[in-house]
Amino acid sequence: MSETTQAVRKSLPGRYRKEKIFRGIGMTAILVGLSFVVILFTNIISKGYPAFQQTYIKLPIHFDEQVIDPQGERDPEAMRRADYMGLVKESLREAFPDVKGRSDKRDLYNLVSKGAGYALADMVLADPALIGQTKELWLLADDEIDTLVKGHVTRSEVFPLAGEPVVSKRDDEIRITGDPEVMEFLRNALQELPGEKGLEGETLSLPRNGPSVLLELQGGLLRVTESDPTGVTGEEVLP
Repeated sequence: MSETTQAVRKSLPGRYRKEKIFRGIGMTAILVGLSFVVILFTNIISKGYPAFQQTYIKLPIHFDEQVIDPQGERDPEAMRRADYMGLVKESLREAFPDVKGRSDKRDLYNLVSKGAGYALADMVLADPALIGQTKELWLLADDEIDTLVKGHVTRSEVFPLAGEPVVSKRDDEIRITGDPEVMEFLRNALQELPGEKGLEGETLSLPRNGPSVLLELQGGLLRVTESDPTGVTGEEVLP
């Protein structure tokens, strides 16, 4: 056996070992890459899935003949021009009899999408026998209600201040102190927000890329960035 052959045979175990290491590194890289792809698609699907969902409100709708077809002719064009949103509004008033003021009623009517009237018209035109009946129907909610239900918009709170708040400004930050109960309310609101928050001593801070608490102050808007037991600090969003 030549010296060359012996040298080659001696080097084979090391070469095989290096090849296994190289294959292991390559397989690990592939698995890591696939993991990132899975995470990416999971994130896209989880955030995009709500877009394929819609919010509906269940209401009893009375298909009043005096509203839809007072002449009783069952003319499709006349029935299409009927005030179907009036039927929706009537149902909302009956469901919430304590709503009296004009602006409150306007807010009540805005619970349901304006497209609900067209949906009712299509139902009647497809089946005129509905006229005179009362049906429990799921009607499409307004866009703002849909956004609220999906958690993209938080509810607002209106409360009186005991005395005037003390406002001080330094550089781009605004500091507000005032009623301890209000400050405690704001602090609780910050703590309930989803996402990561910083806590250093008694100071609670919010990241810039997370959900926000906005305060209306003297006609402008303030985004709260920090809160402590004595007050809140924020950035001016609208002067």
